[in-house]
Amino acid sequence: MVETNTQNTAKTVQKPASNQLQQQVKQAAMLSVGLSFEEKGKLVQKLPELNEEQLRKLLQLFEDEQAHKQKVLGQFFATHPQLYPEFERLSQQHVDTIYSEVEQDELAEEKAKMDQLLQVSY
Repeated sequence: MVETNTQNTAKTVQKPASNQLQQQVKQAAMLSVGLSFEEKGKLVQKLPELNEEQLRKLLQLFEDEQAHKQKVLGQFFATHPQLYPEFERLSQQHVDTIYSEVEQDELAEEKAKMDQLLQVSY
């Protein structure tokens, strides 16, 4: 007697992740101390390809990293409070620079896409 496999082998279709979730992951990635600027840029470019579950896992990792960073910084500044104002200034300057560079890269990509579309339509 020959047995046949009657199990459903269809793949589960994952619904696309929301833009809001992608933005949350992007913001969390920008605050990461574990990724270089280049790695952050590559990650941001890949976000649209990830499904909701993958994005949620990434967001959780970045949130865990932030919690650990806050704990370590809290311990450090408890013993060195005089350094906190300078740290805050440098941190904000760094974040502003990262966001500016990422936005410039995104604008350049969008301009290149528009230029390409305009060339195709003529």
